Amino acid sequence: MFSLQAFSVGNPSNPSLLQKGIFIPDTSWVNVRLGAEAEVIKEKRLTFNSLLNNSFVRARYYSGSCTLNIKERLDLGFNLGTSRVDLKADFQSESDLDKTDVGYLFKAFAKLIIFELRNTTLSFDARFSQSKGNTSEFLQTNDTASLRLKQWQVAAGLTKNFGIFFPYIAGTYNDTQLKIKPTGLRNIRGEQKEKLGLVVGMTLTNHLFFMFNAEGQFFSETSFNLSGEIRF
Repeated sequence: MFSLQAFSVGNPSNPSLLQKGIFIPDTSWVNVRLGAEAEVIKEKRLTFNSLLNNSFVRARYYSGSCTLNIKERLDLGFNLGTSRVDLKADFQSESDLDKTDVGYLFKAFAKLIIFELRNTTLSFDARFSQSKGNTSEFLQTNDTASLRLKQWQVAAGLTKNFGIFFPYIAGTYNDTQLKIKPTGLRNIRGEQKEKLGLVVGMTLTNHLFFMFNAEGQFFSETSFNLSGEIRF
């Protein structure tokens, strides 16, 4: 087993939360948001084809985001940033801890509002992520190894407005694939063990220019995310 990165969902109302921007007129059918995001991954379990047992990863991700919004109903965007993963693994009956060097992080996402009624919003969300890094030493050897993570997720979320507060809940289906390529050894592959997850979060905004979001994801993984966005 293994644990790895979080995959944030964000508020179901994100496409319509910020109704005015700094530069782009609110009468325009398109607008742009820029933001920053930080994630802490406590546990995400995977099963491996061989060699690794009772393994987990602690990870941290920092990124910037750019979102194109269409008619306050559809978000299309991406994140670029850095990732660092601490790998704990039992390898051939011995335990060791490795750390990857800082690598890149890429995420692409889309969010569509499906239904709105008064203060309640339902939306659909899809995301894809890729990150990689390199260990300086691999599991009590002097060899290096590269780690590559690919992940996709779909989610449906529901939120209700209470003034400036927007609590939300979402269900997720997540699939993660990890490939470890150690020097001198055959590749090690890991796949997601628990694919269904639950997300709970809270967004704070006055609908003008800026919003702040915090969320946690459970069952498929244990992770926490903080983010903020400004509408231009």
